[in-house]
Amino acid sequence: MTIAGWIMMLSVVLSFTVTLCWCLWKVITAPGQPEHFAHIELDTPDMKQD
Repeated sequence: MTIAGWIMMLSVVLSFTVTLCWCLWKVITAPGQPEHFAHIELDTPDMKQD
């Protein structure tokens, strides 16, 4: 692999790692209760059986 290839690969891997760590840090240190992070209300037609 050429020097340019190594530079490109290292920059992509480094930027991905930094972004992943930043996102995890924001989620872990976010104030509030964890159950509010992913609130999904499922309302499908088969649930409306009276």
